[in-house]
Amino acid sequence: MVLEDVVSGEIPESVGDLAKLSIIVIRGTGSRSANYGLTGAIPESISQLTGLVELELSNVRLIGDIPSVLFTLPRLTRIIIRDNGYQPFSISEPISQLINLAELELSNVELTDSVPPALITLTHLTRIIIRGNSEYYQSYYSQSFSLTQSITQLANLADLELSSIDLTDGIPSELFTLTHLTRVVIRTEDYSSFSFPASISQLTNLVELELARLDLTGGIPSALFDLTHLTRM
Repeated sequence: MVLEDVVSGEIPESVGDLAKLSIIVIRGTGSRSANYGLTGAIPESISQLTGLVELELSNVRLIGDIPSVLFTLPRLTRIIIRDNGYQPFSISEPISQLINLAELELSNVELTDSVPPALITLTHLTRIIIRGNSEYYQSYYSQSFSLTQSITQLANLADLELSSIDLTDGIPSELFTLTHLTRVVIRTEDYSSFSFPASISQLTNLVELELARLDLTGGIPSALFDLTHLTRM
């Protein structure tokens, strides 16, 4: 099911009756009026869509938290929620059950809690994009995320973007051992201290590197300039 330029409406409880549904893509108009796009909450009945593979909700005004039942759908490989109209929500720990999740994008959203550490246990992830809402960042919720040494579990990760968030534990050197990475974009809100580790030389597939609002110590290593695929820095 793909719906473009949705002006108004809600996801009905009856969506759970569509047992064979594998894709839900709903994109609003992009208007910033108070009543634009999809509204309401994601219904609990979505848990009945056991064949759901892809969920995208863009330019919407969802209220409430993402229901934990969403994270019990075993076949989900892609979740994208963009431009949620400044409506806050949280991600729950059961996200660890999405063992097949390959792509997670949360863009221009207000997270009421930190991104759960369980995200880093999803070993099929190839793409993680989490963009906080920088316009309202200081006024409302402090979006935070902890990149720990266990990020090495994400051996398939190719694209990582973390923007307008607090990195509570800084950037671990282990991130730069993930050899499939082609894109790394990190824009913090807390000016975390950072120094390039020697392991950056292992990122032989890296094409794009952006590190913004970081307190860089130790200078830029010459190994960075040996990454022959790097086109943007």
